Amino acid sequence: MTKNQIIAIAIICHEANKAYCEFIGDHSQKNWCDAEQWQRDSAIKGVEFRLDNPNAGDDAQHNSWMKEKIDQGWVYGPIKDAEKKTHPCLVPFNSLPVEQQIKDRLFCAIVDAHITRITVTFGEAVKALKQGRLITRAGWNGKGLFVFMQVPSMIPSDVVPKMQSLPQSVKDEFQKRTSGPAMAQAIRYSNQLAIVDLTNEIKGWAPSVSDALAEDWVVLD
Repeated sequence: MTKNQIIAIAIICHEANKAYCEFIGDHSQKNWCDAEQWQRDSAIKGVEFRLDNPNAGDDAQHNSWMKEKIDQGWVYGPIKDAEKKTHPCLVPFNSLPVEQQIKDRLFCAIVDAHITRITVTFGEAVKALKQGRLITRAGWNGKGLFVFMQVPSMIPSDVVPKMQSLPQSVKDEFQKRTSGPAMAQAIRYSNQLAIVDLTNEIKGWAPSVSDALAEDWVVLD
């Protein structure tokens, strides 16, 4: 999902929250254009968290928001005050008033609706892979996972002995195959898929049956 798409969803969530607040008698919320930058950033981070954790429980969205606030120096206070960094919702989810819990559920429902709208089948995801784009699944539990297709490449035979990614036995075999005048003078990489996790570890990847039949693939831009 593109950054602009994430911001668009954040705007919808923000405006829906404003409308809900007015419904329950709170007219203090500003529209997106007039909101403080920290409020807009918070909504964007909230959307990103939900996209990365679509199956998280009701309290997860609130817990993520609360951790962000605490990390920024906010503390509990009976009155929301941006200058003093106090907020009445800095309490466990189950301790929130019902109307505040509804805010989190409304936020998640809006993001979830857009996840469904922008997801594609695996066949469509493969087309994106061939275009050099990244793909992931909305339903994956691991955060930050994405799949890419390795760019086809040729490695000259004289570079093979220096490659740290190949065991010596493979290097020896390639040396035998490239030693004669009629033999190929390079090794080739092609048609390989890899998956990357949040620590940037790269592993070879092949789709499972559930991956191939899934319709919750997301093309990342």
